[in-house]
Amino acid sequence: MNSDGPVFVLGSFVAALSMKVAHLPAAGESLRGEALLLEAGGKGLNVAIALRRLGLAVDGLIAIGSDHFAAMAQEALARADLPEGMLVGFPGPSGTGVGLIDAHGENMIAVFPGANGLLSAREVAGAEARIGRSRAVVAQYEIGDAPIAVTFATARTWGVRTVLNPSPYRPIAAEILAATDVLVLNETEAKCLLAELAGRRGVSSGQVPAALAEALAGSGVESLVVTLGCEGAVLRQRDGRTLHQAAFAVEAKDATGCGDAFLAGLVAALSSGDDWAGALRFASACGAITCSRIGVIDALPTRPQVVTMITGERPSERIPSPQGA
Repeated sequence: MNSDGPVFVLGSFVAALSMKVAHLPAAGESLRGEALLLEAGGKGLNVAIALRRLGLAVDGLIAIGSDHFAAMAQEALARADLPEGMLVGFPGPSGTGVGLIDAHGENMIAVFPGANGLLSAREVAGAEARIGRSRAVVAQYEIGDAPIAVTFATARTWGVRTVLNPSPYRPIAAEILAATDVLVLNETEAKCLLAELAGRRGVSSGQVPAALAEALAGSGVESLVVTLGCEGAVLRQRDGRTLHQAAFAVEAKDATGCGDAFLAGLVAALSSGDDWAGALRFASACGAITCSRIGVIDALPTRPQVVTMITGERPSERIPSPQGA
């Protein structure tokens, strides 16, 4: 592991179309949209841009197609001062996502993987030296298992910390879980994994982190982080240590990028030498700030903005609204 190296993000690009609605529709219900936003997105791209905005060097692999949406990814990386070499091109469509956001900031999202589903172990093999030079490797689940498994195995060989956010959720392959150092899930994802590992369902929200940590005993996971929305976030470590971080109080306007911002904040803080208490606090502030704005990329905070929130100043006084929001 290179303590001065970049964070390596193995992720996705999605052309993200989001619409503001009064409430989330029921089956068969048609609604009038109140606002419309098209932006570059995808969990990998969001996390990469968030990390860069927080002051870290970033590398990685992100798949794009050969359609007009691919230019959005190229422009987004250029604006964020990220290396264009992160992008891996494939023939066919890029990933595309459609989201609805209600008046309370809650959302429902559908994602078409496109080129993200074509990223393979072959591309990862060509980036082995880049992975070895990294200070951490981050992956999410808008891509397939094979590239994640190879990336994490490579990272383990080089002694690089691995961070997995299995979102959107699907069962976690044993080889990936065994090579994961830090596992970050929301409450719904944590309940799914708990049901798979231990057959336990109907566990109350407050008991999920402890129950899942017990189910993960013997796996490769050193640190488990479960985000609980307005109830904050909980850390459970293999040695039994537990920390709870309360949520920052903000007016939620769009929760779409909250999880990505939290993940980036956590990785940024840990990679900068913060202890777990400081990292959870920093990550929670990142998520809260993003949730208080419309959109994702334009809402991702800078490090000074996060420090402002942590020290008690209102983020609305310091964070400009995204253009057109």
